[in-house]
Amino acid sequence: MAVLGVLGVRLARVGVYDGTDFPLLRDRPYTPLLVDVAYKRRIFEVLLDACLIAIAYYAAYALRFPDNFWRYYYDLFVRSLPIVVACTLSAFFLTGVYRGVWRYISLADLATFARGVLLGTVATVIMLVYLYRFANYSRTVFMIYGIVLGLLLVGTRLAFRWLGEQGTWSEASATRAAIYGAGDGGALILRELRNNPRHGVYPVGFFDDDPTKRHRRIMGLPVLGGIDDIRDLIPKHRIGLIVVSTEKLPSSVMARLEAACWDTGTRLQRMRFVVTEITPEPAGRL
Repeated sequence: MAVLGVLGVRLARVGVYDGTDFPLLRDRPYTPLLVDVAYKRRIFEVLLDACLIAIAYYAAYALRFPDNFWRYYYDLFVRSLPIVVACTLSAFFLTGVYRGVWRYISLADLATFARGVLLGTVATVIMLVYLYRFANYSRTVFMIYGIVLGLLLVGTRLAFRWLGEQGTWSEASATRAAIYGAGDGGALILRELRNNPRHGVYPVGFFDDDPTKRHRRIMGLPVLGGIDDIRDLIPKHRIGLIVVSTEKLPSSVMARLEAACWDTGTRLQRMRFVVTEITPEPAGRL
């Protein structure tokens, strides 16, 4: 536990800065690691991961030796735990685990977690071979440890992302909305509506005319139906807004959608994400 104690002291001495102060640190002679840890959230991540590492390592021993752990392997566990924590956290820093933002976790981040866990596990084994010749240690334990730790890392990140999304909008104070178009554009609009409470929108589902998408779920929301079902589904799901996500909607379908929204008193919007060219002004004209 000595390594954990030293790590805790080091983290306690790091200054805590708000987001508005962070750009000022870039001009200071700090190392990238210190600047990264200076964030409140980074300190929380490091402490959380240290706990997850300890839990995963204990779980590996408990799964591998359920009957003999306390009698034969507890001392090995206690002696090697600081090494496991130190090596794994170092691997996380080196592989960029703490450069990501939980709110935007993606498949690329999962690959980073996998590299961090693999490097941390290999580094731990090498360190134990160097210090103790790996005597009485089990290779299976470290295989289980890597799997359990990877699951815990991904699970906690996804859980906090989900909690963050739940806290950004509330059904009681927002307009219930459906997105017309359950494709890439619809998924992009759903992320935007969920992440920005300023829209005042609570997404409840999708509309799409592709029969293969009926009753499927996209990012947790169901595809409710198509243009033929929309008049019945709007009052059933208490939808007050429909957001069109595609520019490729046929004019006949668009006309039917406009008529259905008019008859049911439902607002109709189209959200566009447009990239426009900006011509820089010459320096002498500023």
